[in-house]
Amino acid sequence: MFVVKAIMHKKPEQLLQCSTIQNCGFLPYPTLLTNSSLIIKFHQIITKLSEISRNPTIPTSLAILLLISTTTAQFDWSANPNNAGGLNLGGSYTKQVGTPNHGASGTVFGSGNLNPGNSIRLTDKNYGVGANYHNNGHGLSYQHSQNKHSSTDAVRGTVNLYDNGSSKINANAWGQRTRLHKRQINRVDQYGGNVEWQHRNGHSASLGTNNIPQFNKQTIDANANVNLWKNKDARIDAYGSASHNVGQFQKGRTDWNTGIKFEKRF
Repeated sequence: MFVVKAIMHKKPEQLLQCSTIQNCGFLPYPTLLTNSSLIIKFHQIITKLSEISRNPTIPTSLAILLLISTTTAQFDWSANPNNAGGLNLGGSYTKQVGTPNHGASGTVFGSGNLNPGNSIRLTDKNYGVGANYHNNGHGLSYQHSQNKHSSTDAVRGTVNLYDNGSSKINANAWGQRTRLHKRQINRVDQYGGNVEWQHRNGHSASLGTNNIPQFNKQTIDANANVNLWKNKDARIDAYGSASHNVGQFQKGRTDWNTGIKFEKRF
């Protein structure tokens, strides 16, 4: 796999503020949030993304309004070959507010397959929006994505269990619902969780479970990443994963995946 990322940052700009908390509405679990400006901003992001997901005819204007209103900009893009042919292209644009320890962000993203055999047209297109809130290692995120076959809404929560500055351990939980268009099964749910270890040098490992109730599928999943080389602009990692089926679907089967990944920052 070959991955390239381009990162751009802007200087902080003046935040767009609501006149009152009442005008901005409120967030679930407000006792977990301590900075009122971040509460306002995160609710603005969620509100705009909800409008985008409900009305796919106006995503561009709402996304621009969302991205201009926050402070730090980041653009990522990637390209890697597709075994079935062509080149998989992906890109995302994220705007952030706050600090690395406490903040919120909004993202728009898209991907597709570029195949010269299709008259240089982008096929298998997927696009969506997302929002994230984080506070001292804890986090909550939401993402909506869609393509010509389905649409998916996903939520994820993270709780930091241990952090000594060089290593940290997080507990993660997630759930998602995919709505299938014109299929015999019109809905697929998925939920799970894991415990993950991360090191500041780029190493990581995780162990968890994932469930798909419609297919009676349950897996035990293990993942690991080892950084082989890096400097301030590039890195090379080796990764591996194993997924063992313990549910009724394909019970006893184990799937393996390994590879080398190169990442470059511009």
